[in-house]
Amino acid sequence: MSRSPDAKEDPVECPLCMEPLEIDDINFFPCTCGYQICRFCWHRIRTDENGLCPACRKVLKRPEYFGKFGKIHKVVINNSTSYAGSQGPSASAYVTYIRSEDALRAIQCVNNVVVDGRTLKASLGTTKYCSYFLKNMQCPKPDCMYLHELGDEAASFTKEEMQAGKHQEYEQKLLQELYKLNPNFLQLSTGSVDKNKNKVTPLQRYD
Repeated sequence: MSRSPDAKEDPVECPLCMEPLEIDDINFFPCTCGYQICRFCWHRIRTDENGLCPACRKVLKRPEYFGKFGKIHKVVINNSTSYAGSQGPSASAYVTYIRSEDALRAIQCVNNVVVDGRTLKASLGTTKYCSYFLKNMQCPKPDCMYLHELGDEAASFTKEEMQAGKHQEYEQKLLQELYKLNPNFLQLSTGSVDKNKNKVTPLQRYD
């Protein structure tokens, strides 16, 4: 029995809460195993449960990967192949650290590293203001990736400034400032950092 081409496909549902996935959740795969759940269930697993993937019981924030650079706030995997280049299809991940210097350390250590013949690229993440925030409304998404407070002016760029590479200049400026404060910051382990000297830079908002 063949299906009519005019028949509408059933909406994709979250396997945990059985609710239809929202548009923002369609390409949301929080685990490298490819298991797909909605952001609401992901937030519940991370905050109220053990933080493990229901399918493979694996944690994305394991120390031998990005977790070795510092404490991670959240990880979002983008499996879109729109970034495909000469090396073939690829994917990207947004890793948000609690401390801005840990994010910069990760960028310095990971950028241009070759793994299995593929070159990794790392840089500051960019985001925009949540539409609900701009309307002075409460955002209904518990794990919304957009900003819900005014960001630092020094870390805010227009589309034209982004195209001109101003955000990359800002990244280099942050690195230079960190090197001046501590020339050995790349070698610091997360356990040896004095929390009383933690300096939060605009990268915290921007990562």
